[in-house]
Amino acid sequence: MAVAIQRLVSAMYGSGMEFYLASGGAPTAGGVTPVEDISWMPAGRYRRFDLFRSGVALVAESARFVRWLSQIRCDVVHAHHRRLGCLANMLRPIHGASVLYTAHIVHSKSRIFSALCPPTVTGVSPSVMDYLRAHTNARDQYLAFNPYPFAVSDPLPRRIDGEICSRAISVGRLEPVKGHVHLIDAWRILRNQGVTATLDIYGEGHLKADLLAKVKADGLEGLVRFPGYCANVPERIRTSLFNVLTSKEEGFPNVVVESAAESVASLLTDVDGSRDTVPPDVVMPNKLSFGDVPALAETLARWFASPGEVVNEGRKFHTFIRERVSFDATRARFMEIYAAAARRMPAYGGIAQVQGVERERANIAG
Repeated sequence: MAVAIQRLVSAMYGSGMEFYLASGGAPTAGGVTPVEDISWMPAGRYRRFDLFRSGVALVAESARFVRWLSQIRCDVVHAHHRRLGCLANMLRPIHGASVLYTAHIVHSKSRIFSALCPPTVTGVSPSVMDYLRAHTNARDQYLAFNPYPFAVSDPLPRRIDGEICSRAISVGRLEPVKGHVHLIDAWRILRNQGVTATLDIYGEGHLKADLLAKVKADGLEGLVRFPGYCANVPERIRTSLFNVLTSKEEGFPNVVVESAAESVASLLTDVDGSRDTVPPDVVMPNKLSFGDVPALAETLARWFASPGEVVNEGRKFHTFIRERVSFDATRARFMEIYAAAARRMPAYGGIAQVQGVERERANIAG
């Protein structure tokens, strides 16, 4: 999520808007707050608040948050977490700014969120928009993809050698939702069929030890590898025939966008978010049922047997996704969204802030 926000701010450079960043201190599933790299934010534009407290502590942090919004003369609070969006919306009579919320994945139903959701929402994919329409009463709802810096010129044709033709990549945290167990099971079937392709799974997570043990027990050492965290994912993608993502749910998966930027195709499950990234004119089999290991193994074997067709699919992914995530398209979309949100700001928000957006000098806290 932090990467998506950074790219959004980068896409908005030159818009005339002043951006600030507030961290609400959202914990991970393990209860540990990750350390985020905010070095890209200008000095003085970042503030951290512990808004996942309760009781008196939450009241105190909320008061700090409201004072900060007043100090920076904020016109729009752009929240990227359901709790933070609801909290900012509840505090709107005090801080006076408009509030909008961006959903990055399809969540489970929540009555609290449905009741307290901000009046303006955006979703990063058609599947996420379906979720917002079904579970919120937001007045204004916009589809707005997360931006990615695709090259301006069309990509050169990919040159693939023998090693690339037999290598696939998978990137994502090592959690049950990513379906790595099914991927390893499919690789065992490939091995038993005489397919000696390799799979590099990049990422960290609490399942790493279990997955490593499974690979060893299945005799797949040397074929399925876990290099860990990767600082330069696009470089690894370029040296792979295709990307494979076997998730149970997604928003608009970053690794598919990153792969498309390199003209590398992705093999995906037919789940919310992932299906939205598959071009309509693909020829190779795609969008598989989550957990269907035999179908996954059969499709993997076909992809490895048809490298030329897979390369052609990569060009289709490039064209299809680039049109949706370009910085220019994102800038135009969010200029429209921020301006529309601020024009409907209640009277207690102050005239100056409303005029600020119309003069393209708005303060956005995300």
